Amino acid sequence: MTTKSAVSLDRSPKYVKVQRDVLSYAMKEGLGVGARLPSEQELAERLGASMITVRRALAELARAGIVDRVHGSGTYLKRALKKAHPTIGTVALVDVPKPATVPRPLATPGQAVIRVLGELLEQRGYALDVIHAQVPDDKTMNLLRGAVAAVLTGTLDSEWKDFVNAISIPSVILGSHRLKGRHWIARYDWETAAHDMTRRLWDAGCRRIGLVTGIEGYPPAHEIACGYRRACRAHGVAPGPEVILWSAPDTIHGEVEPFLRRSTAWRFDGLVVEPGLVPAVIGYCYACHSSAARPALGLLSVTPTYLNRAPKLFESWFRGDLASECAALLMKAIGSRLLQPETVLLPPVIEADT
Repeated sequence: MTTKSAVSLDRSPKYVKVQRDVLSYAMKEGLGVGARLPSEQELAERLGASMITVRRALAELARAGIVDRVHGSGTYLKRALKKAHPTIGTVALVDVPKPATVPRPLATPGQAVIRVLGELLEQRGYALDVIHAQVPDDKTMNLLRGAVAAVLTGTLDSEWKDFVNAISIPSVILGSHRLKGRHWIARYDWETAAHDMTRRLWDAGCRRIGLVTGIEGYPPAHEIACGYRRACRAHGVAPGPEVILWSAPDTIHGEVEPFLRRSTAWRFDGLVVEPGLVPAVIGYCYACHSSAARPALGLLSVTPTYLNRAPKLFESWFRGDLASECAALLMKAIGSRLLQPETVLLPPVIEADT
C-alpha cells in the first residue's frame, strides 16, 4: 500500500499513548522500583482509556521489562525512571554509509532528519540508538536483539536484502533504496518530482529538455530518470542516452560543459537537475552564457533553496516532514504486526521565478 503524505500528527496506537501516560504518571508521583501502580480500572478512568487498551499497554511495558505484573496482586514498577521522557523501549537505527566505490554522498536522509526522528521517538517514549554499518555484521545484530523496532537508511543494496527480510522486529526503511519486496517505507517521491518538473518545463515552452542526475543505478537517480522519461514519453519524445548526464558532486564540474556542448551545440532549452549537482550546473549556465542562450533550469530540492535568485528557474521541494512520517509508520508497525506494510511518499511542490 502506498500513500501520499500530508502534514503528520501523532498517529501512535492508543495503547502506546497509554504506555507514555502510565510512565509519566509514575514519574510525576515519584514511584520507585517495587512501587505498585494503580489498578487497570483506576488507570482506565484516570487516563480516559478502555480497559482493553490499558491491559495491552501494561502487557507491553511488562514485555519491555519496565513493570512486573503479578496475578491477583497488581502491577509493580521494575525499572527506575530517571529520564524526562521515560523509555518504553529502544528503536535501533542502522545507517549504511555509501560504499567506497561510489564517489558521492547519496541523497539519503541527513543527520538533521535522524536528529528530529530521535526527538519525536523520545516524545513517544522510545530511545533511538544509532549504528553505522557498511555491511550486516554481529554488532548490528546485537543492537537489534535489544530493540523493539528498527529503522534502516543509507545505501541499502543487495547485501542487506536477506538481513532486512530476516529481522524479527518491526522495521521501517527511511529514504530511497534498492531492496525488493514489501517493506514499511518513508521517503521522498523523487519520481513524481522529476515527472512534474519535466512537464512544467514543457508547459513553459521547453522542447529539448535534458536531465542531470546522480550515478546510474543508485537512488534517487533511478527514480528521477524514470519520472523524467515518463514525462518525455507522454509528450511523444523518446529520450536517448545523449540527453542524460549521470554524474556526482566531485566530478560534475568537469562533466557539465562537455555534456551541454556534446554534439547538440547547446540545443537544450531546459534541464532537470538533481540535488547535489545543482550548484555546478547553475554556476556554469549563469557564468558562461547569456540569458537568451541559457536553458531554463528545473531544480529538484528537498527544501526551497534557490528561488528568487535568478530568472528562468523552477524549483521543486517536498511537502511534509520525513522524520514525522517515519515515526508515525514505526508506531503503526509496532502497534500491529498484522497490518500490511505501507509506503509513505512525501509529495513535491513546484514554484518558479520566470
